[in-house]
Amino acid sequence: MRTRIQLVDLATTVTAEDLRRLCSVFGTVSSVSRDGDDGMVEMSSEQDTTLCVQRLSGHNFKGRELVLRKRAIVSLPVAHGSGPSPEARL
Repeated sequence: MRTRIQLVDLATTVTAEDLRRLCSVFGTVSSVSRDGDDGMVEMSSEQDTTLCVQRLSGHNFKGRELVLRKRAIVSLPVAHGSGPSPEARL
């Protein structure tokens, strides 16, 4: 199962690039995003994810204590043929 790191309650000055640099010390970063006060970082391996969470949790970054949580990446199945027909949407 693929996992992602959720960083909660980040300082508003923290950018996606800041998160990429911060976490890349522990392995290859596959993707990074920001949403409000939170950030999401996907590492290339479960081992890198675990190491990053263990090493960074509780450290101060730009004036805030880092809170990191591992989150599973859930892939939802794509439903084929469900929903209204194109004609019904008219």
